[in-house]
Amino acid sequence: MLLDLLGSLLFILLTRYGAMVDTLFLLAIVLVSGGAGGIGRAMASASPPVHKLRGHGKSEPVQIGWIADCYLGALSAACVGFVITSLLAIDLNNVLGNVNSINQNNLFRLIAISVISGYAGPAILDRQAQELLNRLNQLTKESERLKAQLDEKRRTDAIDSARASQRAEGVSYLDAGKFEQAEAVFRAIIHKYGETGDDLCNLATAIAYSMDPPVTPEKVQLSTLETAIALFDKALGLDPRHEKSIYNRACTKQAYRIACKAQGKSEKYTDDDVLADIAASAHIDPTNWDLAVNDPDLTSVRQKLLELKANSAVQ
Repeated sequence: MLLDLLGSLLFILLTRYGAMVDTLFLLAIVLVSGGAGGIGRAMASASPPVHKLRGHGKSEPVQIGWIADCYLGALSAACVGFVITSLLAIDLNNVLGNVNSINQNNLFRLIAISVISGYAGPAILDRQAQELLNRLNQLTKESERLKAQLDEKRRTDAIDSARASQRAEGVSYLDAGKFEQAEAVFRAIIHKYGETGDDLCNLATAIAYSMDPPVTPEKVQLSTLETAIALFDKALGLDPRHEKSIYNRACTKQAYRIACKAQGKSEKYTDDDVLADIAASAHIDPTNWDLAVNDPDLTSVRQKLLELKANSAVQ
């Protein structure tokens, strides 16, 4: 009576859930075969890995030995089987048949593949996991590098914006003839943000212009003009093609010559020194020729400037 009941129950399961039973049957074959391969790998290894299961709370980890080898082998076989059947679009039920009519050759092939997968799978999975971990580390480092670059760009952009705002303020003081205020602004910019050709040139210009009329040549402080010239030199050391520094240095040298002559001191610079700077600045920006010819600071060398301009045009 009991056997009849069990037979009827099995018949119902196979009839109504035949496909599921077939799938579970195949999965069981893969897992068991893979587990056997995992145990075989551990037995063949000269130094089999030690597998421990973390204990509850503060208890010591429990060594699970061959159970872990079996589990890893079964898992590897299942993963390999899933990948193969997915990539090749294989329906194992069609290849092997169902529980009642199994293709034995294909079944043996499935068992062999599962055993091999269980044997070699953990090493493959470990290698793949390590490669994925290395790639993840690379992506993390790249992300950190890009974030650092972005943060640095934001910082430099903020600095450049603040510097430009303060520089515009200093230039407005220069244009308004407020040279002391301009000097203070550019000194503050250089102290806070460091030296650039533009800021050194503007600072030197503010210092040099502070000796312009109403200060007469007899009362000009030569040391002040020397400081301005030294700052122009420094600006050109950072940017040799900073034509504004070259042009303004020429004007400052000429002012220095005039002051030396008015104060009865030997001149440190000559016409050639002034003209060389004008020519160098005009080589970078040709409009400086006309600017120099009409510049009141260069009145005493105007004729030589006209000749030099004419010669440069011929060349």
